[in-house]
Amino acid sequence: MIKHKSKLQSARNVCPPSKESEKQVQAQMSSVKKAVHRSIVLAMVSSIAFLLSVSIVMGVMNPAGVFALIGTGALLVASVAAAFEARTLFHTIAEEHRVDQLKTEFISLASHQLRTPLSSLKWYAEIFSEEKGLTKEQKGYAKEMVFAVRRMNNLIDSLLHAAQLEYEEIVPRMKKVSINTVIMELTKDLKMSAEEKDIAISVHMPKKTISLNTDSALLGVVLQNLFSNAIKYTNPKGTVDVNVKTVGSVVVITVTDNGIGIPKKDLTRIYQRLFRASNAIKIDTDGNGLGLYITQMVMDSLGGTIGVESTVGKGTVFTVKLPTGKKALKSKSKKKK
Repeated sequence: MIKHKSKLQSARNVCPPSKESEKQVQAQMSSVKKAVHRSIVLAMVSSIAFLLSVSIVMGVMNPAGVFALIGTGALLVASVAAAFEARTLFHTIAEEHRVDQLKTEFISLASHQLRTPLSSLKWYAEIFSEEKGLTKEQKGYAKEMVFAVRRMNNLIDSLLHAAQLEYEEIVPRMKKVSINTVIMELTKDLKMSAEEKDIAISVHMPKKTISLNTDSALLGVVLQNLFSNAIKYTNPKGTVDVNVKTVGSVVVITVTDNGIGIPKKDLTRIYQRLFRASNAIKIDTDGNGLGLYITQMVMDSLGGTIGVESTVGKGTVFTVKLPTGKKALKSKSKKKK
């Protein structure tokens, strides 16, 4: 320290500083000292506070070395901050992982605890509805009981399915699938629902089998939701048309109905969880607003898109697009205005 002082004094004797430059130096030194104090306060959050403060205090005596030492101090403070940030991030990730595990366990438990009593209730309700000797009124009660159990079961299935898709990564089991087969099986399953409302379902597909690389089960979820919605929201004696075609390397499936349609103000929200169009609530009180929400999530996982066009009182057209190969389509699920 003495050597530094003697060299500094010699330099002053050879070229004495002016009063103005002396004031500037003093002002700079004052600013440096304030910065040093701030750095010391920040550094005290860690065990390196002592070393940091000693280094800076010693550097103040040498104007040529002050900035280098302060730079070192700032780097150390940044390192301390980064360490604390990393520690916080680690605990956050660990906590999120623990919460996800709890959610998964809850879904598994709920699936078992809710389904078991419903299965028994459904079985007894169906047996009771088939009993001979029931009056017309009793048969009506029995039939309503069966429908109520089915609605409850469908609601639980939808809730659990949505929860699983939200909290667990959807991993499609991709393989070569015949679209023709999937659609024909689904329309066959929904034939009874359509006949109850005297709704005609027409399917238009090329005679040649259309195949693509996808998950047949997940694709079935998408089409099941679209087909059942078309039947549900189409008035008696209406029509539902299913059209399948290929455009380049994309399979295009359209589901068209002449039902109640979707209000324009609701089109931007139909894929939201638990949302239902205002006119749909009036004619169907059993819906849960999860069908299209699940459909969009599944379509995203399959690398496809879903769009909708609708006019109130005239009907709705849903368009599903899926790549025939492994490459996902660029655009995500969206609506067409």
